[in-house]
Amino acid sequence: MTPTANTPAIIYCRVSTDRQGASGLGLESQEARCREVCASRGWEVVEVVRETISGDKARRPLFIAACQAARERGAVLVAAEASRLTRQRGGVLPLYEQAAKEGWAIYALDMPEIDPLSPMGEAVITIIGAINRLERRLTGQRTSASLRAKVARGEPVGRPRIMPPETLTELQGLRGRGMSYAKTAEELNRRGVKGPAGGTWSKQAVHQTCKRYAIGGGRA
Repeated sequence: MTPTANTPAIIYCRVSTDRQGASGLGLESQEARCREVCASRGWEVVEVVRETISGDKARRPLFIAACQAARERGAVLVAAEASRLTRQRGGVLPLYEQAAKEGWAIYALDMPEIDPLSPMGEAVITIIGAINRLERRLTGQRTSASLRAKVARGEPVGRPRIMPPETLTELQGLRGRGMSYAKTAEELNRRGVKGPAGGTWSKQAVHQTCKRYAIGGGRA
């Protein structure tokens, strides 16, 4: 199927994490870019699907529903990037082939004029998929190296936990009495106060918590 003017369009927007989804910026930007292209080509936007899930997952309920709606309507499924559609090893080529077989279409803004059913189009899409996989793996390696370096320096990694107010009160009281980080950790553990990760306190955990919440007093 080749989309023409007045072809119904379903816009699919995806981000990988809840944090990205909550910000709305990635989803809103994707939708705006897709709407602009649909308007320029005369495609009528009949539905916008927003999903927060990794593109590596085989089962993405909203994406599956978007493909089904496109098939039922004979619509074009529009995405800001081919990587928004899938990041699985097989790439997007099987999706294009499925759409062509079932009478609907896929349009990714980052490769708009590629005919996926032609030999050249198939080769280009395969190369793009390989480059995307390489980029993800390199990014993963850099992230892992950065996290290992932080751990080696004794810096906290991951999303910081919210410390209960009563715990901060205990911490402020002990530090206000001039206790060192080590002694503070020892006393908190003796009192059964849970640490930042829900376990016991260490000298480093007390130091990082005091730094984060600007708790002064005490000795190092």
